Amino acid sequence: MCAAGWTLTPIACGNGGYTVEAVTITTAGHGYTSPPTVTIPLPDGTSVTDTATVAYTSDVSTNGSLSAITV
Repeated sequence: MCAAGWTLTPIACGNGGYTVEAVTITTAGHGYTSPPTVTIPLPDGTSVTDTATVAYTSDVSTNGSLSAITV
């Protein structure tokens, strides 16, 4: 498995906390056989956890790559 990478766009909330506005996959990785759980750390020390969406293709270099992370 080749690990994936991502960047996120946190935004401050009026209550002093944060929420994630967007997640951009920078490296889709490959070889995932099931959707991985993604934990995204926020600037205030809390985190958001979600499951990524995996794309399965016939191309070995992209099969099992991340196609989306929805928060």
